[in-house]
Amino acid sequence: MRNALTATAVHPTHPQQAGVIDLRGRLRACHVDERAAWFSLQEQLELALQQHAHELHFDEEPSCIRYRIRSTFATTEHQLPLDNPLRTALALLGKQVWPNDADELSHRAWFLIKVADQDLLFQSDHVKTSGGTAITLRPLYDIKNPLPQLEKIFALPGQANIVRENVQRHKGLILLADTDRTRRVRTARAISQCLTGPDQRILLSETNCHPLVPGVTQIALPVHASEEQKLAWQQACDMSYDVMIALESNHDVAQHAHQKSLVIQGVCTNTPGLALTQLIANGARPESIARSLNSIFTQHGIGLACQYCKCPTIPDERLERWMHRHSPVQSGAISDWLADRLTDNFVQTPGCASCHDTGVGAVTTLVDSIKITADIQEALFDADVRFATHALDQQAGVENQIIALARIGKISFLHAVQYLEKYKFQAH
Repeated sequence: MRNALTATAVHPTHPQQAGVIDLRGRLRACHVDERAAWFSLQEQLELALQQHAHELHFDEEPSCIRYRIRSTFATTEHQLPLDNPLRTALALLGKQVWPNDADELSHRAWFLIKVADQDLLFQSDHVKTSGGTAITLRPLYDIKNPLPQLEKIFALPGQANIVRENVQRHKGLILLADTDRTRRVRTARAISQCLTGPDQRILLSETNCHPLVPGVTQIALPVHASEEQKLAWQQACDMSYDVMIALESNHDVAQHAHQKSLVIQGVCTNTPGLALTQLIANGARPESIARSLNSIFTQHGIGLACQYCKCPTIPDERLERWMHRHSPVQSGAISDWLADRLTDNFVQTPGCASCHDTGVGAVTTLVDSIKITADIQEALFDADVRFATHALDQQAGVENQIIALARIGKISFLHAVQYLEKYKFQAH
């Protein structure tokens, strides 16, 4: 089991022995001919983080390097000439993280680099292609603060308590749904921390073990695990853990929810209906899910309005139509309508130097907790998956959360409209 790393942490540590390459001093220690390339890489990483990027893609083509920055809000593309210093930097990075004698067609590694006074851990994926090498970089976290608490993750007050109350149950199945794996990992680590105690044995699967979580047994299990690694994971699951958290749907632990264990299963989607569908597609039987499923958490990334450039917006015709469509006030209730309008605090964010013209001050997470009602359980017992998924999606409250944040000025009106359109597109 050469690639399966199991560790129980007493204190949060950063296991550089597990393959983390430290590049923080590379700019000072490198040869003078390489300095421009490394500086270009640092500069691009800083610019991407200013746009709240969660993925950077580099695809080498015969005539250029296609560079894409993906964030919660948009994807931007740049075509860089082949003589750009960034191409040299990517080649130097590849030599650092990918051994020269490797016969692999793809390779995953982790490296530390200093960006904007932060010691950031990045995950890098390199794949050999017909045009050269495709590279994806994902910023994971600042190693000075790698383990946030639930209260630091979620946008609305009280959401952390809702999650905490749900996971305090002693057994059953909870689905943690999010299309962004980094957010799933962050939430799962925060949940594992709030469950630790002398009477709790907790097992957590990860594609890496950075960092080690205090009081939690972690197993490094790649998304596409080998048979040997899958066997190691299954043997660990059979060791009577009180809580088992699997971050990927193919790290299957759902069958253990029938025992005296709490099971939290990660799925790559952000609607409750699709989360259930994905679980069934991976082999779980509907009647088995009905006996164990307690709730579904769906997560969504959202950008808070920049505190420096946000300003009140005067309702125009578009905003008036939007308020009328999403108003909770019944038609004809004039006094309720007036009271509702008096509490509105819609803002706009034109952008400034502080937010790098994005209008977003910080990225946070909305979580929607979906309960499993008796009607949904009955439908699953009858294998009526269509009714169950429809009933779950009807419960989804993320739209109301977005509207509430816009009405109190936490997010801009324009961003609220974009989030709602994006969510409705994903849901259908």
